[in-house]
Amino acid sequence: MNVNPVQIQIGNLVEGIVKALADHPDEVTVSAAMNVDAQTQQEKVEVTLTLHPDDMGRIIGKQGRTINAIRTLAGLLAAKHEMRASVELVE
Repeated sequence: MNVNPVQIQIGNLVEGIVKALADHPDEVTVSAAMNVDAQTQQEKVEVTLTLHPDDMGRIIGKQGRTINAIRTLAGLLAAKHEMRASVELVE
């Protein structure tokens, strides 16, 4: 499978931010996969976050502000390379 450098950059960005915020950084796992958005036919990096249940509230933040900020940063990095990005939390 061919790995895009943007996929690695976005994965590393999200992983660094989440590990810095988490109380259990050793339990943070991040996977990034490339897909094509069905509606826009644009390349998309899908980042999946798995973390300790105690860290969920901290990463989501008040009214989802923290996870939305992480999603915005990932989206900006993807847009710089004419791509899209999504960040999803897995319980």
